[in-house]
Amino acid sequence: MGTQLLSSQISGLDLILGGGVRLLCRVPEAEASASLLVRGGPGTGKSVLGLQLALTLADSLGGDVACACIEILPVEVEAQLAGFDTPRLVRLVLAPPFPKVEAESAKARLFAAVIDAGLSQQAASGLEEAILSLLSAVHEANGKPRVLLLDCLSDGYGLGASAPRELCDGLCKLAAERGLLLVLLEETTSPAPSGWSFAVDTVLELSLVDDPVVAGSTYLRQLRVSKNRLGPCDPGQHSLQIDQEGVRIFPRPAAYLQPWAQPLLFPRFKQQPAQGNRGYKFQGEWLSVEGRVALVYGSEPTLVSQLAFQLGRNSLLDESIIEFSGRDLLVTVSGNCVFGAGPEVEVITGSPYASASRFLEGILLTAEKMAQQEVVRRVLLGDLSSLRTWLHAEDMRRALDVLSWIFRNLKIPLILFETTEEKFAEAHPSVASVGRSTSASTADLVFVVQKHKRITLYDQSAGRSFTRYLGDESPSTIQRDEGA
Repeated sequence: MGTQLLSSQISGLDLILGGGVRLLCRVPEAEASASLLVRGGPGTGKSVLGLQLALTLADSLGGDVACACIEILPVEVEAQLAGFDTPRLVRLVLAPPFPKVEAESAKARLFAAVIDAGLSQQAASGLEEAILSLLSAVHEANGKPRVLLLDCLSDGYGLGASAPRELCDGLCKLAAERGLLLVLLEETTSPAPSGWSFAVDTVLELSLVDDPVVAGSTYLRQLRVSKNRLGPCDPGQHSLQIDQEGVRIFPRPAAYLQPWAQPLLFPRFKQQPAQGNRGYKFQGEWLSVEGRVALVYGSEPTLVSQLAFQLGRNSLLDESIIEFSGRDLLVTVSGNCVFGAGPEVEVITGSPYASASRFLEGILLTAEKMAQQEVVRRVLLGDLSSLRTWLHAEDMRRALDVLSWIFRNLKIPLILFETTEEKFAEAHPSVASVGRSTSASTADLVFVVQKHKRITLYDQSAGRSFTRYLGDESPSTIQRDEGA
């Protein structure tokens, strides 16, 4: 019995779930089923994430959502959805008595009803009966329940960590027998697993963490995948954000390097093939930066920025050097950049307080939008010297490694630039990478701007070096660099 892979349609979630949500045909003659548990304390985003998952998955399955409200009211569900400014989340919430609807619909309908599970000591025995009654009412209204959402399982009703294991297993078996995708929301502040954690296929754990920027506040949301029975996952921690577009997940940088990441990432960049070979003429030789990472660093910000701006701007086509058409993505992380913004440059600014996951995904989302309209000529990022003072400096270095890997595979030149103290600019990159340079060990080509406009290039992949003076186009001998 094979699994069916379904996209969650939630930014970042497919990546950390190994490609998406997996469904499995467990019972003959029943449709494929799955069970997901979203658990966490108040304010962590359980209800919003659960609602968005239920609606987008029901859309993909061509069915409707039956929402069993234990604590929340149907009118409150409708109010939650009304707060979003995106068509995929704006839905009419149908409450009992359910009106008759069309048998087919382009978008999933949301049938929500408060279920009577009895008193807390009787909840276990009454829950399944109440759910069957809800599903029957949806069918009578011509609905097609494909996703069952329960909001919310808590100990106050005897349905949280204290719920008997028989109840947890029985509800998952009911979903399998009826071919339902089950989305459960559990209210808990304990990291210890409950019976629901053991019964379901996938567990998403939400939490609030202290904001290091604003002392005493605890509003940053995080997500961890503690279980994914039917497929691989990246456990995290990952950042979670709720805005007018709904839920967005910012995966940690390591998630982008997982084996399943490549087919998820690269189809996002559907740009036309490059014309010619982007590069730079240095000492009479054409140096290709196509699919490579170049680093320019030195003690003079203006010269460093100007040289970085020349790399990959032109292309070698049929032995002629032409200006490469397309737009640049400039990511500025300090005020030391002298590039001028214009119609051919898309500029985004990094925040010294941003997490590495948000910084990384912000760059990729911007590049993706650019690639849908025209060719991304190159990505320029700097001044990297500022990263040493950023709140998450070590994580940012990992993010740079991930960006280097992604843009190499996309054949988009990544040009990094960094100013450093003069004594380090005179050193070999292998020394500087240990001392001051943020990315010398990441780059394929390292341009060191030294005294008197002297530029030394270290081609780290070929183990050779070139030296020239800025403005001197006369050819010179290529020198082997024994230390490269």
